[in-house]
Amino acid sequence: MRDTMRYSLRTMCSIALLLCFITPVEAQSRVATDDISPTSVVQKYCKLDLDGARLSSQNPYADAITALATWPIEPGWDTSVVVSSFEIVSRKLGPKESTVTVRYIVLGNIFGAKITSSQQHKQLVTFTLTKSSTGWLIERPLIAPHVSVSAAISALNSLLSDEKNPEQIKRIKAGIDVLTKWKSDAVSNKLP
Repeated sequence: MRDTMRYSLRTMCSIALLLCFITPVEAQSRVATDDISPTSVVQKYCKLDLDGARLSSQNPYADAITALATWPIEPGWDTSVVVSSFEIVSRKLGPKESTVTVRYIVLGNIFGAKITSSQQHKQLVTFTLTKSSTGWLIERPLIAPHVSVSAAISALNSLLSDEKNPEQIKRIKAGIDVLTKWKSDAVSNKLP
């Protein structure tokens, strides 16, 4: 009986100690956005997205981008929008709700390993943010990833390393070739 009580006491102490270490870390990651403006939250979100943070839950920045929005986890996406850039073009700031509009320069889309080029065009997305006890968070919209050409190439290379099907390997390599051409055209300012 005495050993059982001692074991229970040790277990409870261990759990309490563990909670002391975990809770501050969790609070720290959310509190970090408390002093960040809605515009800065959207800027950070779009930059992480551009760099491919939303393409895989294995991305080292996947948690960082999820911490900027109200949705608990990022859905798995089969499609992505390839963009050359983004720019914040307007903002309406309020005490509890704000909107920040971003203009993307869209080059095309990725559906699995298939690349579809489109006439280069502008896309406006207005993000709505709400103020929570931990800071500003993106409430809506939840859009498909908007990634750079480099991030798209990296994602397809990642698919290529695991693929065994020869036809799929051929499709992925063709997609990488298209994206590589877009990248070289961007360097010489001849975006599609």
